[in-house]
Amino acid sequence: CLFVWRAFMKVKCEACNEIFEMGSNYKTQNLGKGIIRTYFECPGCHKEYTGYYTNEKIRYNQEKIRRLAEKAKKRTGEKALKINDEIEQLTKTNKEQMSKIRKELEGGE
Repeated sequence: CLFVWRAFMKVKCEACNEIFEMGSNYKTQNLGKGIIRTYFECPGCHKEYTGYYTNEKIRYNQEKIRRLAEKAKKRTGEKALKINDEIEQLTKTNKEQMSKIRKELEGGE
């Protein structure tokens, strides 16, 4: 899927070449064992593209990141830097876990 960045994200379907806005067209699918697949679908041919997979720990971390980001807005200096460091670590952990889940479910790299 080819991504084209503008004021909003447009994508080109690999199957039918239709260009469409992703917008809020994300859908979710519960795969069991706490894993949720988030994906979008081409409106022309209905080919599905997986955005990412999450498990309970990732979703917990995502919520924690949101809370920390709100907290960081109210802080300055060292306190804000410490919160941002925690956000960066949680984000890194989530990316690693998301990649691991994707590899387990889809294979490959």
